[in-house]
Amino acid sequence: MTGFQSKLEEGIEARKKGRPEWPSRTSFLLAAIGSAVGLGNIWRFPFLTYKHGGGVFLIPYLLCLVVIGFPVLLLELSLGLKFRAGDVEAFGGIHRRLRGIGISSVVAGFVIVSYYANIIAWSCVYLVSSFISPLPWTAMAQGVSQTCDLSQALSSEENFLYNAVLHLGDAKQLQAASSSIMSGWVYGGLVFIFIITYFCIWKGVRSAGRVVYFTATAPVVVLIILFGYNISLKGAGDGVKAYIGTWDFSSLDSPDIWTDAAGQIFFTLSVSMGIMTAYGSYVNPKSDLVMDHAIITGTNSLISIFAGFVVYAVLGNVVHEFATKCDIFQHQALRLQAVQKVYSSQSISLAFIAYPRGLANFPDGVSNLMGVLFFFTLINLGIDSLFSMVEGVTTVIGDTARFRHYKRSSISIVACGLAFLASTLFATDLGLYLLDSFDHFILTYGLQLVGMMQCVAAGWVYGHEDSKARVGVMATYFYSGGYIVACCLGVLLCGALVNVKRPTYLALAFGIPVAAVVFAAAATASFLVRKDKQQDVKGFAGSILFCGTEKLRDSVNENARVVPLTPVWDVMVKYACPPVLLGLLVVGIITDAKAGGYEGYPRWLQAVSSLLLVAILMAFVVNLFLPSWWEMAAEDYKYAESNSTDSNEELEAKDLKEPAVV
Repeated sequence: MTGFQSKLEEGIEARKKGRPEWPSRTSFLLAAIGSAVGLGNIWRFPFLTYKHGGGVFLIPYLLCLVVIGFPVLLLELSLGLKFRAGDVEAFGGIHRRLRGIGISSVVAGFVIVSYYANIIAWSCVYLVSSFISPLPWTAMAQGVSQTCDLSQALSSEENFLYNAVLHLGDAKQLQAASSSIMSGWVYGGLVFIFIITYFCIWKGVRSAGRVVYFTATAPVVVLIILFGYNISLKGAGDGVKAYIGTWDFSSLDSPDIWTDAAGQIFFTLSVSMGIMTAYGSYVNPKSDLVMDHAIITGTNSLISIFAGFVVYAVLGNVVHEFATKCDIFQHQALRLQAVQKVYSSQSISLAFIAYPRGLANFPDGVSNLMGVLFFFTLINLGIDSLFSMVEGVTTVIGDTARFRHYKRSSISIVACGLAFLASTLFATDLGLYLLDSFDHFILTYGLQLVGMMQCVAAGWVYGHEDSKARVGVMATYFYSGGYIVACCLGVLLCGALVNVKRPTYLALAFGIPVAAVVFAAAATASFLVRKDKQQDVKGFAGSILFCGTEKLRDSVNENARVVPLTPVWDVMVKYACPPVLLGLLVVGIITDAKAGGYEGYPRWLQAVSSLLLVAILMAFVVNLFLPSWWEMAAEDYKYAESNSTDSNEELEAKDLKEPAVV
């Protein structure tokens, strides 16, 4: 080992000493749940459920939760706990050339912060507007509310969002990439949001751990109150039936339902963004992560499903009131058109157009109260997720030797300032188009790409040297090389079959067995060229099958007090997740290519959005071939010299008393 590498190893050990911890297990759970349960639970999940055939969407959603969500979330938490560091240094602990995976996740998280903050800012505008009587979007109706023209059914709410709040540019501006105005309302909302975000994380987990007692619990209480009122409305039952009461199993043939389900899992569990690794690094070393991660994922999914009842009960009332006013109960075709117009409100429109339309049907005073409660809930849900993403960035920065002795408040204010500046891009008149395109590319490609790299790093790189020592170099390369070939071949076959309009399940039924045969042949060849010819199959399997993930599983099980982590988790992380995520990436590419690009947006916007993926990939590639650039920039070779063994109390005292380093 070189002197440089020796110092680097010393730095990793030094980083573990004196690290702050969550004030309690409850504060960690609330923070993690608050990060996971965000705006996507309110408007994205219900919309995707209706879009993909109602309750049948739960099938791919729950499958993706089990195959991808559970393993990746626990992987990130366990890496943070084991290496006591954020994403960059956690993967650097696996191998110095893998720090780029952590950098990629932080880049993805920062991009999400920049547009996600705008949605919270819109909620702030709507919250303030909800104190005005009559509600501003109803005041803009002026005759529209009495029309029975289905094309105008939501026009006043659309007018308020697109013109009064966003000042949205037209198609010509979008085509010419010409932006001329910024929304003052949204800009003001962003200022407010990032001030709140700063004070939530200005002392790291010590401040965030206290804030979450309110921000993570208040939205749940309010959702229960809203549900109690909304479900009593006329037509609420029809809305609930449209949401989850119908099951169109033909939707399962479409590859879109699977990519949307996977994207929803990544987004709502806050994985591949640098968040959960950072949160795990502050957990008490004796924490039961198996039980904690089950609580986090279970709560997140339950709130997603429950929020759909809250929203669609109101939408059912909207359809009922429209049908009553226009007397179309006896006209099945017209009523069906009204249902489609309201229920199919896409993603963001669900919360900011369709739901406000429902509020307008409530009596005076009640509409204001329910509006305040609903948008207050959106803000609280968004704030938790927002400051967790910023915390992921500040943790990575604070882990470096260069910034080790900077006050966390100083790092936080710089991170919030940069995020605010990036967010203003989405407050322009082209902001909604940018937001929609960026969101699609990050969720469909970016997060899944990072998740795949994380699983490969933990399953195939971590412990790789141990495998070579036990079974030999040739056997290890045959085994891992065969897996790579099998995955690529299986994914390409599945992608090709899906592309010729074969049902998804038929593509899987053909591609998976072919991949399994190829991998079995490679594993057999690996066994035949093993170093120790006396080693039996059981000994060989024990030396290579779970090497890497087994280390993490053992470290997690040291404190598993209820249910220990089984080798099933190893199988998911090492063998199942990489090909599944690669397959979803290929399906996403095929789908967008066949459609001529996402939503028909102009080429410049598609190109800019694609550059996000290039940045995420290049962060990994550059560090893979030039690992020293991060070590030199972060001065990690000096980390051992900057070792601090201060207790949490001493660190907190310093944070309050010492002047900032500038």
